[in-house]
Amino acid sequence: LIFLSTLVNNHKMQILIDTGATNTFINYKTLTCMSERLPLNRHSSSFVLADGIAPFHVLGTVKLQILFSHQITHISAHVAKNLCTDVILGMDY
Repeated sequence: LIFLSTLVNNHKMQILIDTGATNTFINYKTLTCMSERLPLNRHSSSFVLADGIAPFHVLGTVKLQILFSHQITHISAHVAKNLCTDVILGMDY
């Protein structure tokens, strides 16, 4: 597994680079701990975990700014209730 620590919306976070994930996700708990409130585009979605069976529900999406090598990049991330890390960066990045 590849984990990186970097700034996401000016907050230090642990990011898992997951080349098998089709989308990018942020942990809801991490999102609520951020000082500024990001607008949540509320729409319920469902994904399937890597096992191909277990459903994975999200609450909506938010726009994130991720800092890599002094460059800020933007991406829309799905907000998930339970993740193993702050952010999972998927293939859509």
